Amino acid sequence: MDIYSHRILYMDIHTHNYKVIILPPNLRPGFFDFDPVFKNIYWTDFRYYTILKTSLDDGKTTEFLRLPQYTSVKALAVDPLSRLLFIAEQKHGIRVVSLNTMKIAHVLTNNSRPTDIELDLIKRKLYWCDNSNKIEVADYDGSNRRIILSNITCYDEIALDTSRNVIYWPNRFAGRIERVNFDGSNRQNITVANGTIIFKMEVDGVMLYYTDYRASSVMAVPVSGGFPHQIGKDGFGNFLAIKRNKEDYSNTDANNGCLLNNGGCEHICVPLSTKNSRTCFCTDGYNSSANGSCIGYPLKVRLSGANNTNEGRVEVTIDNGATWGTVCINGFGVDEANVICKMLGMASDRSVPQSSFKPASSSQHLIISGLNCGGNESA
Repeated sequence: MDIYSHRILYMDIHTHNYKVIILPPNLRPGFFDFDPVFKNIYWTDFRYYTILKTSLDDGKTTEFLRLPQYTSVKALAVDPLSRLLFIAEQKHGIRVVSLNTMKIAHVLTNNSRPTDIELDLIKRKLYWCDNSNKIEVADYDGSNRRIILSNITCYDEIALDTSRNVIYWPNRFAGRIERVNFDGSNRQNITVANGTIIFKMEVDGVMLYYTDYRASSVMAVPVSGGFPHQIGKDGFGNFLAIKRNKEDYSNTDANNGCLLNNGGCEHICVPLSTKNSRTCFCTDGYNSSANGSCIGYPLKVRLSGANNTNEGRVEVTIDNGATWGTVCINGFGVDEANVICKMLGMASDRSVPQSSFKPASSSQHLIISGLNCGGNESA
C-alpha cells in the first residue's frame, strides 16, 4: 500500500505482473489485509477512524466499519476461512470482527499494546509485537497467552513462517532482520542491510519480502540470509505495508468449530486449535449466554467531572459499567439534557446543557454521536 499516492499494488512475485488499485483521494490509507475468498482488501483510514473495503475486481470502495474516535489501528489480519478480521489497536488491545455479521468485540485488553499482529491459520493462533518490546502469542480468543521473547527492539512488524515455526522481525534502524523459533529458542540475525529502514515484512516460501521506508520498491532476501534485492521495477512508490495473498487458506481443515451455523454463536464465533472447539463473543453492550446467544445490557448514564452529584459531564456505558464513554456535544441541547436528567432521576425542567466541564480522559471512547431527542422520551 502506497500511502502517498493513495493506491494498492497487487503483484505476482514470480512474473512481476501487477495491478494498480486507486483509492479515494480524500482519505488517509494506513494498514490493510486481503480476503482471497471474496477478493476484498480491508484497510484503515487514519482521518475518519474507519475500516474500508475495496474490491480487487472492480476497485469499488465502501465503508465496512466505523471505529470509536481516536482509535489507533496498527495492523489488520484476516482469517478467510473463519471469516474473521483481527484489529491491533495500540491503546486498546486486539479486537475481532466477524466478516459475516459485522459484529466487533475485544479478545485481548489487559496489558496489551500491539503494534502488529499475524495469524497462524492452521493452529488458529495470534502472534503480536507489543509496544513494550516483546513478542507474544495466544489462542484466537485470547486464552493461553504467553511471552515468546522479551527485551527486543520490535517496532511495528513481525512476520510468521508457519512451515518452519519461525518468527522474523526487523531491528529497523540497525538495518537488521532477526528470527526466533515459536518456542523462543535459537534467536539469530539472518541479514544485515546497511542504510535500510525496514517497515513491513512478509514470508513466502524461502524468501522474506519487505518494504524499505526510503526506497520506492519492494525488496527481498532469502530466509537463510544474504544480500537483499529489488522486486519489480523502480519507482513503484513509498509503501507503508505489504501483505501476502493467503491463497493457501483452504489448507485449514474441517475441524474449525465455526464453519457450521457460525458455531451456534449469535454474534461472533472464534475457532480454537482443539478440534471443533470455539468461543462465542458478543459485541459491546451484550453479554454472552451459555448457549451462544447475546443478551443486551441497558444503557446507563452518569455525571462526572464536577464537585456535586447534580451536574457534570455526561458519560454512558453499554456494557453494564465495565467501560464508560462520552457523548458528542454536537447537537446536544436542552431536549437531550432533559432526557439525561430523567434517566438520572432528576427534574428535567432544570437541565442546562453546557460544555464547561473538563474533557474526558484520552482512554475513554466516544460512544454516542448524533444524539437527537424530542425531550419527552421516557427514562
